[in-house]
Amino acid sequence: MSGSGPTSNCLDSVITLTQDFTFTVAGSTAMCEDDFEISWVDTLGNGPHNFTVLPLDSSTNPWDQPLAGGGTTTGASGWNVNMTTGTRFTIMMK
Repeated sequence: MSGSGPTSNCLDSVITLTQDFTFTVAGSTAMCEDDFEISWVDTLGNGPHNFTVLPLDSSTNPWDQPLAGGGTTTGASGWNVNMTTGTRFTIMMK
């Protein structure tokens, strides 16, 4: 099979772009509360545009949440938590 085996690299043709930003979260994750805030600092000037919410209990599918001020070097954005109280989740900045 072409492209398989220990010496092949399936990522040879992938174009990568390094994103260098840090983010912090603050506030509450109480259901229907608008008290969850994400802030970021981007050293390269491209900043995140949204974040993906990944519920860990599979109660809903993951979804993207736009960031107000996304794509900037520094910013902050709030989110109205629209999940059942106690739902564990992870966020992924993009």
